This record gives sequence, structure tokens and C-alpha cells, in this order.
Amino acid sequence: MYPTITEFLKSIGIQLQLPIQMFGFFVAIAFGVAAWLLSKELQRKQSEGLLKPTSKVITVGAPATSFDYIISGLLGFFIGFKGLYIVFNYNELVNDPPGLILSLKGNLIGGLLGL
Repeated sequence: MYPTITEFLKSIGIQLQLPIQMFGFFVAIAFGVAAWLLSKELQRKQSEGLLKPTSKVITVGAPATSFDYIISGLLGFFIGFKGLYIVFNYNELVNDPPGLILSLKGNLIGGLLGL
């Protein structure tokens, strides 16, 4: 069993550093396949008449609320804060992905740009 995708690639002769854990990779694939199968099953149930569609009113073009701006700003700051740090410290990410992502290490300029 290989702990990371990098270890598997090394065993077949490919030298590529990826910070992807093998278990998490297959869990993500399993979720993707399950979501696809669920959508197919729901479509089948709807075509058989077992599920009835519902109507929902959606307002298109409504202005964004202050809550939307706050959430977008926080998410942009986090992505920029961690993203720019990862670009300059990729080896640290490859060695310990969860440790880097959950740490307070980051790039303040990247965070402000993301904000």
C-alpha cells in the first residue's frame, strides 16, 4: 500500500512530487462516483413517476447582500493567504499537506490580494 500518490509514481518510474494522500484520493473518487450514481437513480425514479418535480421562485439579478460580500472576502483572503505561500513553499506542502493547511503560515500580501 502506498501512502501517497508520489510513492506510487516513484514505484513505476515517474518522478513527480504531488501532495495527494492515497486514501483521501480514493475517498474523493468514491464520493464522485456515488454522486453520479445518485443523480442517475433520481432521474430514473423521476421518469417512472415516483418523484414529482417542485417549483421554486428564484430572483435573478438581485443585488448581493452584505453577508455575501463578507463570506466572499473571507474565502478570497484564505485562498490568497494559503495559495501564495504554497506557491513559494511547495516542498513544505508535499512533506506535510494537512500540517501546512491547518497552520497559521501564509502570505499576508496574497491574502490581501485575494480579499
